[in-house]
Amino acid sequence: MQPSQSLLECLTDIQTTVTGEQRIILQTILITFSIQLQKQNQIILNNEQLLNQVQNLQTQNQNTQKLIDELVAYKQNIEKQKELKQIQRSKYLNRKKRAASQPFQLQHYQTLISYINRQIKETNYIQQRLHLHLHLHLHLHLRVAYCCLFLTGLRISEIRFITVSQILTLLKHGYIAINRSKRGPA
Repeated sequence: MQPSQSLLECLTDIQTTVTGEQRIILQTILITFSIQLQKQNQIILNNEQLLNQVQNLQTQNQNTQKLIDELVAYKQNIEKQKELKQIQRSKYLNRKKRAASQPFQLQHYQTLISYINRQIKETNYIQQRLHLHLHLHLHLHLRVAYCCLFLTGLRISEIRFITVSQILTLLKHGYIAINRSKRGPA
């Protein structure tokens, strides 16, 4: 039981013992006390409601702060990933690059073919002098291979798998179908 309630009961009990003018004063005090008690109860209810609202706002504030912290961490993570990508990109762009290879030019090709022709002539001369059967076709194969390398721009690994029919197609139609081992530019 609240103290204000017991005071109200006490005032009600006193009312039976009081007479005349005292009773009017006591009733006025009793009414005033009742009104203040109601106002006090209303204030208590309002305070409880406000306290609940404050607690709800604090909970919302904590949840919002957690979300903000998560978003900040996510943003920092994305920025860190961007920095790492930028570092990797700059490393890739600043890497040591192999010097560009020099193309096989016509003068080199002519020197190579003349060397093969000299080898064939020397082999023929040695064959005639010693009557030995050497592998003349090897020099012819090399000459054809070097011609194909120079004219088509193929790689040595691709030249190794060329067949005679592909060479004949190259001579007859001016093109050759190659299964490329590396898929870079021709």
